[in-house]
Amino acid sequence: MTMRRFATFDTLQIFTDNRNFLQTASTNRMFKSSDNFPLGSKDVPIEPLDALHRAYQIDRQLGSGGFGRVFLAIRRSDGTRVAIKFILKAKMSVHSWYELPNGHRIPLEFLLLHKCRHISGIVRPISFHEGPTEWAIVMPKIEKGMDLFDFISRRRFLPEFEARNFIKQLIETLLACHEAGVLHRDIKDENLLVDLADNRLQLIDFGSGAILKEEQYTDFDGTRVYSPPEWIRWRRYHGKPAEVWALGILLFDMVCGDIPFERDDQICHSGPRFKRRLSRQCRQLILACLQTEPSKRPSLREMLRHPWIADPSISANAATSCASSSSGFGGGPTDSDSRDESLPRRSAAQKRPAAADQPSRAAKDSPSPPLVRFTISGGSGSGESLDSNLLLHEAETAAAICGQAISSSDSGYAASQ
Repeated sequence: MTMRRFATFDTLQIFTDNRNFLQTASTNRMFKSSDNFPLGSKDVPIEPLDALHRAYQIDRQLGSGGFGRVFLAIRRSDGTRVAIKFILKAKMSVHSWYELPNGHRIPLEFLLLHKCRHISGIVRPISFHEGPTEWAIVMPKIEKGMDLFDFISRRRFLPEFEARNFIKQLIETLLACHEAGVLHRDIKDENLLVDLADNRLQLIDFGSGAILKEEQYTDFDGTRVYSPPEWIRWRRYHGKPAEVWALGILLFDMVCGDIPFERDDQICHSGPRFKRRLSRQCRQLILACLQTEPSKRPSLREMLRHPWIADPSISANAATSCASSSSGFGGGPTDSDSRDESLPRRSAAQKRPAAADQPSRAAKDSPSPPLVRFTISGGSGSGESLDSNLLLHEAETAAAICGQAISSSDSGYAASQ
């Protein structure tokens, strides 16, 4: 069963295996302006919260959760509809902050979004605001759109030409983010919005992001089933190869209708099992991205030069029956299954995280150290339970921007359309 893959906050991991790397001090500290990313306080325009209320008429609440609330609002000057996300200061973890040269702290997400504000492939912020107890981000509202999870679910899977269009857009957006010094770190279908008016893809939610660096990262706030094997094994990774791994997961998700791996042992040791017939070039690209050795994965620019992306006629004329192959670009594990199956449709109910009495996708049969697990409903689970409101952070952002309402209950959260 396919369900929403919410972020797992691995800074809360309990390591019981001495072979694993312990968290370093850098994992549990905030970023500072001295971290090879100089930025003056004047460079991130933070306005007082009362300026927001003067400029916008709050219409209605779209969602709420542990991080705060999301509202639909109307700009008083011209009637433009926007989404405003209020973030509670008390709910932010230490590594979610960025310290300016003057000692003032702002959310790291603000900094990353501000650095990427010129990029057309992200939902660009309109303004940032600070009040005594909360922060606020004003974002444009996509009137006709949905996240990529729902877009795929309604169609079971995407044809190759459409998947190629989306993955090419995303790679170009990520390259622009890198040029701005930003690493997103949570690439997945829930964090991508499809504008139904023109099929443009927009990246959202930089809450798990980081300042781009060449050194290895020792923290990961993204989604477990999109994490690379080097993180599962060693609790450290280089940002760019890890991002390519996530793109391989996402491309498989688009053309096959679901992600290839559900457990840690599958991430580390299993090649993907293709669920339907794909062109040889598409399979090659997926296998290249899902190399367990990071150095063998292509770069983003190499992905753009791959024939499946560079030549649109290949995906447009994808054959209905293709033999699997490990030859060509990047190589990789092989899979002899090329059947075209009748794939089940993902439902809205499957967006919810696993219940407390069921192991999470990442934890089930996992050889990795036990985790402090996020759970939604009450019950007798083997893992500890944290505030389920934290899981709403990603879903509330996507739903608010697309105009979906989010409802909460004791059993979990779902975006109703």
